[in-house]
Amino acid sequence: MCRRWISRAQAARLFGGCQEILLTSALAAAPLSEMSQRSERVVHWFRSDLRLRDNRALAAAAGRARELVLLYVLDDRLLRSSPPRARYLLAILERLARELAERGQRLVVERGDARVLVPRRLREWRAERITWGRDPSPYALRRDAAVRRAADALGVAVEEHDDRAVCEPGALRTKSGGAFRVYTPFRNAWWARFESDPPALARLPRLAPPLAEAQGLALPDAAALGVAGDATALPPAG
Repeated sequence: MCRRWISRAQAARLFGGCQEILLTSALAAAPLSEMSQRSERVVHWFRSDLRLRDNRALAAAAGRARELVLLYVLDDRLLRSSPPRARYLLAILERLARELAERGQRLVVERGDARVLVPRRLREWRAERITWGRDPSPYALRRDAAVRRAADALGVAVEEHDDRAVCEPGALRTKSGGAFRVYTPFRNAWWARFESDPPALARLPRLAPPLAEAQGLALPDAAALGVAGDATALPPAG
């Protein structure tokens, strides 16, 4: 039952438009003086957190970066699982790339096995830190553990941020320390946690300039991914 968590975006909709107003003001550009306080070459690895708003891992990267690489790895294993999913992902990536370009940054797209590609790029780019948002799925946990081991071997600091839900899986436990098996006690614990410690909105600092040598691939189209024949109606990317 503890796996029945809702996303931070869903929570924002539940609790009215006031969070959206606060979030919009929080995304205003940071003072230029902040840039002088940053000293690291940082990679932020986008995965399912394809947004600039309220993104803790991205905000952490932006707050430290002298030079910033914004990376997304197209994983063929995930792309093959669903043509509609692949088409929708492309639309979201296109939107994200436009938003980054408006801020003087770029989305660096790679394609392949992230367990191999990410450490290779960390070494080539001489990165000092990598950030990402935690993904609790079994496949992602294995992938991220492999990347973390490789980053540790390279001397690259790793920051993993809980940013997928209001309460991450496993965060809420019964008084005896076990998992909830009945919904109502779980719901009560969820509300108590939210009311006592509501999640703060992650403010996005001004983005550091991109790393010149981090270019990546052109974002492929549906035909390049083999999903052009899919005609499933999709909602607007966002």
